[in-house]
Amino acid sequence: MRTIFVYRCHVWDDFTREQLRRLQADCGQEDVFVLYDDTKNRFPDGQDASAIRPVRCSEPRRPDANVILVNYRECCQINLFHRDNKEQVESQVLRFREGCPVAFDYMWLLEHDVVCDGSWKTTLGRCEDRTEDFLATCVEEFEENRFWGLWYKLYGTIPRKPRLATRAKSFFPVVRLSAGMLDTLRKNLNRYSGMCEVYFPTLAKHSGLTYGNLPSEMLGSVFVYSVEKDFRVGFEGKDQLYHPIISFEQVVSSAAGEAADRPR
Repeated sequence: MRTIFVYRCHVWDDFTREQLRRLQADCGQEDVFVLYDDTKNRFPDGQDASAIRPVRCSEPRRPDANVILVNYRECCQINLFHRDNKEQVESQVLRFREGCPVAFDYMWLLEHDVVCDGSWKTTLGRCEDRTEDFLATCVEEFEENRFWGLWYKLYGTIPRKPRLATRAKSFFPVVRLSAGMLDTLRKNLNRYSGMCEVYFPTLAKHSGLTYGNLPSEMLGSVFVYSVEKDFRVGFEGKDQLYHPIISFEQVVSSAAGEAADRPR
């Protein structure tokens, strides 16, 4: 059984390079890949070819590729309901799979600003014996958290979208997907879509797949408010994951910028 680790980012700077270096050191270069959204930020040339080998998702597969480039237009080409690369992730994941040179049973999808206090391999290895098709944090049914603000964020025709009371939710900075989950995402293309935190667990639920929460022992102070993107916490080598949550004002500002920059 093969598990790969996919680092999802849209900027390439010292922080992201160091994150990738640590992932490769902990989990093995052959199993670590980058999903890079170059809609706004072009992936820079002149990278060390021994460690960084990019290819576009829409180009023929390269057996040595470990950076898969994807943009907004390429997502729209396969998904009628694709609106936003930041919120909708299934098109990017499926485009990644098209370009990925290896077959796998599970993939970890890691946002660029998730950091690990210790070893990535040890931390994520706590799920080695878990068999669910979708694992995330804060996975809940509608009845468990009716006042969550994003239940409505599914796009498509009303007959195809699951009813509100039957939906499930999640928090998405660190998720694990099975090959079966990816197959289901592919089959559901152009039926309905949505914000990843509600779309993925809802689709899993209504497709008869298994889903659940990541174990609490692998999570540090996940809900850390921070003004700085590359925040720092007091690392103590506990083999736990950390992720910031930006303020409401930052969300509004970011959304306005995304709308202004989105290709027409």
